[in-house]
Amino acid sequence: MREGILIPDMQTGRADIRFHSDDCYGGLRCGATMDIWLNEQWVSTHIEMNNNG
Repeated sequence: MREGILIPDMQTGRADIRFHSDDCYGGLRCGATMDIWLNEQWVSTHIEMNNNG
């Protein structure tokens, strides 16, 4: 598992993950799973999109 920062990718309109080495994951798509740091703990989650984008 790699740790990075969730960022918006303005070119694709998708979220992406930037890693410490300044390389990026390549764009997150619906159904992508990840763990996020929230309220001082790791939480498993996934990405979904509704009709509004």
